Amino acid sequence: MRHPLRKLRAFSKTQLDKLLIGAGRTGAPQAVLDSLRGNRLTKKVASRFEGTDIALTMRQAESMPLGPGKFYVRLCYKSWSSHVGEYIKLYCRGEQIYGNVIEPPEAGKPVEYRNMVGTSANPEDYAINLRGKFSVSVSPYPFVTREQARFDARFDVRQHGKVFYSIRGNTVAPERVVFTFPGFTLSTSSISYTVSYLKGLSPTELLRTAVVVFQDRYYVPGSYMLVDSQGRSVVEDVRGAMTDILDNFGLDSSQALLFGASKGASIALFYGQFFPKSHLVVSTPQLNLPYYFTKPAFRENLFMFEAMRGVVAPGDLLQEYCNEGRRIDFFYTLKDELSNQSLVEFPQDAANFVSHRISGVHTDVAKRGLPSMMGVIRQFIHGQPLEPRSKIEVGSVRLFEQGEHLVGVDVQLGRKLVIDSEHNWYLERRFGQSVLRYEMDEVSLGAALKTSSTQLLDTRIDSLDGEWALRYVTENGTTDAVILSHWSDAVRKARISAGVDLGLPGDFHVDVRSQGSYTVIDGYDVSVFNYCFVPGAGSDNCELVVVLGEAPCDLVEAVSTDQPTLAIDSSTFSPSLSQFIMRVGARVYASRLRIFVTKGYDSQSFVDALSTIDWKTVLIDRLG
Repeated sequence: MRHPLRKLRAFSKTQLDKLLIGAGRTGAPQAVLDSLRGNRLTKKVASRFEGTDIALTMRQAESMPLGPGKFYVRLCYKSWSSHVGEYIKLYCRGEQIYGNVIEPPEAGKPVEYRNMVGTSANPEDYAINLRGKFSVSVSPYPFVTREQARFDARFDVRQHGKVFYSIRGNTVAPERVVFTFPGFTLSTSSISYTVSYLKGLSPTELLRTAVVVFQDRYYVPGSYMLVDSQGRSVVEDVRGAMTDILDNFGLDSSQALLFGASKGASIALFYGQFFPKSHLVVSTPQLNLPYYFTKPAFRENLFMFEAMRGVVAPGDLLQEYCNEGRRIDFFYTLKDELSNQSLVEFPQDAANFVSHRISGVHTDVAKRGLPSMMGVIRQFIHGQPLEPRSKIEVGSVRLFEQGEHLVGVDVQLGRKLVIDSEHNWYLERRFGQSVLRYEMDEVSLGAALKTSSTQLLDTRIDSLDGEWALRYVTENGTTDAVILSHWSDAVRKARISAGVDLGLPGDFHVDVRSQGSYTVIDGYDVSVFNYCFVPGAGSDNCELVVVLGEAPCDLVEAVSTDQPTLAIDSSTFSPSLSQFIMRVGARVYASRLRIFVTKGYDSQSFVDALSTIDWKTVLIDRLG
């Protein structure tokens, strides 16, 4: 009998590529892959296959098989153009298994989502909620695009059990290890799983350092490296991989740095709990994951993914780390309430905590703050900051009001300063043992600095008293600072209130009863709410009951329910009120909100505004 692969000898390169690409994209069965790699491969086939990215695609397609009765699913939707901004939902035998808001795909490609998990091997059992042409492919193995395989080959990402990472630099006897964790890509990208490569590190720096670059290769957009596509925990796998790497090099956690931006920063905060002496460098992490999952891109997938629930909040871990005096460099922006959770603005006298408030929105921070991030990482690699070549001399300091509660700052340098690499300038002050840095714009190169319109000091949350300094941090790891000796005089001269440091608002735990005040910060909008919360009995179909009126704790008692109940002293609708309610609703995974308004708080305009809260179902009643 002829070997089934003998026919491949006559294939042209185009025909062979088409065959192999198709096998890789559809999750080729193990038997086919084994046959293609078998000892009886012809020389022609082997040379065209084994050394290509197609081979890697197919190998990856074998990774992480599912349990019995589970299948990976790929959805392609060709009729997307008339439905941009709408939700597309995928059903298996009538049960929703995935959903997303439609974004334009890459040029010339359909909208495609990969690696959802269904319970049928028959594509006919799958349906969507929208009209138009779509197709479903089903496989026991994950779907991998050729672009993903090329990406992985470029960055040498390899599979280690359930964990995917590449490692470069000194892989024999490094003095330090830098672990990096990835952020998200667009849901329609042909490269679903990226890495944070830190390509700026030089070959000389890599002589003494190992850089381990993790890939969040789970579920559709990644799972914060917490669970696999089927919902099984990978925490011990990731923790074990990191521990093994350090052990193999004879290092402990004090010689490790964990770095990430956005999703990657949340992952770094999570795994930092297992390496208590490590240095954390994190940029714009999501501190309340359920709340972040209420945004359109995740509302119909990660928010519904049961396996993600019950994970300790990165914000809770951050507060623990601050109390423990962990080494943390935190990069953020005021215009990122969805990630900040109104926590990072108020570190409580935390030793070794340094915040860097960067101008712009969420996506600006990693770019604008990159010189400082790389500088901090290089200081870790060298064991200390490098000696600066250029020393700061300050000529004058001016403070001026920019509106109620807001203060701008101008600094003129005493002499022009030449800095030979990319850098960031900061106003710097100490809040107890914490160090708070506020980015300044260089309006005249090496001569004059000012706070931008998004970096103004806010006297409702920032005290102007105490010792302030001016600092620069370069991407090369050098830094210099000088005390602003005329600061107090400048405050008095401007006749500005010195302000106060508002205490840490925190984030109450939703499994215990609590009461007090809760602060929401969104840019320069600072709102404080008095509240009372009761966790309820708990249920799979949870409803958050919200009561608005005076005396919150009395209002909680007035509502007879076994559902989580939040009473708030508020009679005026604002984005901050909506944010507070949504934060709590997300933490209890409420499927709907039931809002009661009390007499005197029940104007029609107030009721109408409450109905605009961005939740799936909002029910509004009057109490009494």
